[in-house]
Amino acid sequence: MNKTLLMVVAAVVSLLCGITQANIVQNGDFADNTGWTFSDAQNVGIADNCVYMNADFNAYQVTDHIIAAGETFHVSWDSRTLEGHAGPNLMRAYLFYFDGPDGFELTHQDCVTTHDYVTSTFDFTAIEGAEYIGKSVGIVLRNCEPVDSWASFANVSIDVSTVPEPATMLIMGIGSVMIAGRKFRKKV
Repeated sequence: MNKTLLMVVAAVVSLLCGITQANIVQNGDFADNTGWTFSDAQNVGIADNCVYMNADFNAYQVTDHIIAAGETFHVSWDSRTLEGHAGPNLMRAYLFYFDGPDGFELTHQDCVTTHDYVTSTFDFTAIEGAEYIGKSVGIVLRNCEPVDSWASFANVSIDVSTVPEPATMLIMGIGSVMIAGRKFRKKV
């Protein structure tokens, strides 16, 4: 295979795979209190590399990442009901955007925990022209139980990937084919 064809194939593959940004959550392993805000310091706190929270309380973080059209956010976390508490607990993670002093939900995912950690995930893709484009993204972790029952979250991450729009991919594909065809014709 010639060098030009290999370069064209590599360019097309890189376009199709998109660009992934590493985890945008600060301190998702809860090594300390950095980056997180708690709804109530008496009922939410960090210890043992996780955030503990009593029923009906939450922790949240607004990231520095600005939402762009076409980005896909992959949200992942571990949660569990603490030993000595009844469980199972209904836990919820919200992806939200921040507009001025207010936060607005983009989507959320529920999970039901036991005394062992459960990993949960969900994805969200930003749409061109939506009101959240150009706003900061954040995450809220919530213990949705209405009664006294402690639970925890750990290993929280939001990975962002950007997939080129279909029109961009089409233009790049046509250009690549034209370059490859031109090189092929020169050899004949």
